[in-house]
Order: sequence, then C-alpha cells, then structure tokens
Amino acid sequence: MPLKKESEPITSDEWLYRRVHADRFRTDKTPFVSPGAFEPRVKGRNADTDGISLFRAACLESAHEITALVADLEKRRKIGVVKVLVAEVETLGITVLPTKFEGISGHVSLPELSADAYKDKMTKPQCKLWMNELAKLVSPEERIVIDTDPMNSRRSG
Repeated sequence: MPLKKESEPITSDEWLYRRVHADRFRTDKTPFVSPGAFEPRVKGRNADTDGISLFRAACLESAHEITALVADLEKRRKIGVVKVLVAEVETLGITVLPTKFEGISGHVSLPELSADAYKDKMTKPQCKLWMNELAKLVSPEERIVIDTDPMNSRRSG
C-alpha cells in the first residue's frame, strides 16, 4: 500500500503513533502505559505549544522512523511506540491537527493537550482525563508497536 502524502486529509481510520519513554510502560499497574505518556511538555525549548506530537502511520514506512529521531542510540533503546486510531482520539473530543515537523512526514498535534492547557488550572483536570483515556486505549498488547522491553513480564506470563 503506497504511503499517504502528509498533505492528504487525515481520515478517521488512520493509526497515529506516539513515542513513549521506557519509564512510561508499567508492568505493575493498569493501564499498562502511564497517562504520563500523553502529558504535554510545559518547559524548555521543546514545550508542546501546539499540543502533544503524534505521527500518522499511513505517512511512514515504519514506526522506527519515529524512534530514529532520537540521535543517541542508548536513549533510542529506551523509546517505544504505541498506536491509537484517529476516530478514538476524535471521539474523546480531541482535535488531530496536521503540523510540520522537520525531518519526518505525517506529524500531527493534539492542540487540546498543549502546554498552555496543561498549565491552566481550569483546563488541567480535563487534560488529565484525556491523558488517562488515551493511556487506556494504547495499553493493550496489540497497540504497542515497539516495546522497550521485548521480554516484558506482562507478555511472558
């Protein structure tokens, strides 16, 4: 199947990939993926001003393109990838907005989960609810595209 151009409209049946650091995978809790995996960065030069980042699977050859954005090989080993359907995100009331990202095609942002929304005491509770719902959606084993620990005890038991 040919790759979609990022200029093509986003459809509800598309998968979105999200990079997740190893410490956001939890073997002892439910959901397996921590809601913190969807927490907007509020500080530093990479604050999520447009919303948290995800990538359209239909625009990529492989999820490894996302992990390859992390230059340091040791850090790259600690990055996993999970997937969620656009329809599921939209059902939560979250917008999927195409945004440019240097070096990779198919970048999108979720503006409702932005640094400003997360810092605002009026909107933060809703952000936390969305983070929890997204974590539940990506926690089933079949939603983990790249695991940081292939020998994960959750799967071997």
